[in-house]
Amino acid sequence: MLKKTEDSEWSRFSRVLGNKPRTAEETPAKEQHAEPVPAPYEAHQPAPVSAPAASRPAVAQDESEEVETVIGIHSFFDGTFRCESSMRIKGGVQGEIACNKSLVIEETAKVSAKVTAANATIAGKLDGTVTCDGRLEVLATGRVTGELTAAILIIQEGAFFEGHLKMKERKTEEPPAESPGIQFGASGAGAD
Repeated sequence: MLKKTEDSEWSRFSRVLGNKPRTAEETPAKEQHAEPVPAPYEAHQPAPVSAPAASRPAVAQDESEEVETVIGIHSFFDGTFRCESSMRIKGGVQGEIACNKSLVIEETAKVSAKVTAANATIAGKLDGTVTCDGRLEVLATGRVTGELTAAILIIQEGAFFEGHLKMKERKTEEPPAESPGIQFGASGAGAD
């Protein structure tokens, strides 16, 4: 049978392994008045090591817009894909993509499709047509072959584009205000 001190040491040791706190009655009197000391397991546990970051950061996306659909790096989709939310492609796609919000084609992606989106960012390889109602951006790592149609187009230095480009009219809510004081025509300007 264990002596009283051995019994209390065993209880303390088993609690450290199980991460259980000691109760006041199990703590010897001389330790009750001392400051609490963290369990040895917690005190000497190394900090978690995070995985090394990729050599290039992922394509940034507006924080206010949540991506609901992701085609992963090891995934491939063949067919017609329609999406009501934002979408991010990291793997392969062939066919047709219709996205009602923003579409991001990551650097690892290989897309051969007819793409329609509100806004698009291309950092990977795309063969096909892209139609955007808003902004279309081809990043420096982007490789695009085909036809681009957009209201706003940004092609960064280092990007590759071969094909046709069509610019859309920007949709404005209000027509631009005319400048007062400048008039054209025969309604009074220059008539003496």
